[in-house]
Amino acid sequence: MNIKTTVRLAVILTALTALASCSIMNRNRAAREQATEEEKAGRITMVLGDEQLVADPAMAGEPVVLPDAELVESWMQAGSKPSKSIGHVAAGADFQIAWRTKAGEGSSKTAALTTPPVASTDTIYIVDSKQVVSAFNVSNGAKRWSVKLDSGNRRDRAGFGSGIGL
Repeated sequence: MNIKTTVRLAVILTALTALASCSIMNRNRAAREQATEEEKAGRITMVLGDEQLVADPAMAGEPVVLPDAELVESWMQAGSKPSKSIGHVAAGADFQIAWRTKAGEGSSKTAALTTPPVASTDTIYIVDSKQVVSAFNVSNGAKRWSVKLDSGNRRDRAGFGSGIGL
C-alpha cells in the first residue's frame, strides 16, 4: 500500500467515525425532548416576573398572632434546628453591630463560601472558602482557634461539600 492510499483510507475512516459518533449522540434526543416537554407541562408557575403582589383587602382587619418569643442562645446547625424553622425570636428592638472581625476568605472565582456559621452559647464556628475552620468568641469576636482542613491529597487545592454542626 502506498502513502496516497494510506492517507485516503485514514481520511475515510476518520469521516466515518465522526459520522457514527453524531448518530450515537443524537440517538435518544427525541425521547429526552419529549420527557422535558412532559415535565414542563406539569409545572405550575408560582410568581410571574411581571406580576405584583397585592394585599387582600378582606384580610386587612385580621390580627397577626405570633407565638411567644423565644431566646435563641445557640445555633447548632445550618437553619438552627432540623426543621429549619426558627420561630419567633426574642431579640432587641434596636439592632446594632456589637463587633467586627476578619473571619476568613470569602468566595472567589476559584473557591466558594458554602457553609453557614453555627454557634454555641459562647463560640461562633465558621468554615471559610479556603476550608479553614475558625472559632470566635461571641462576646467580642476574638479568634479562639483555627485549623486548615486537609484532604490528604497534595493535588487538592480546594474542598467541596463541607458542613458544620455542633
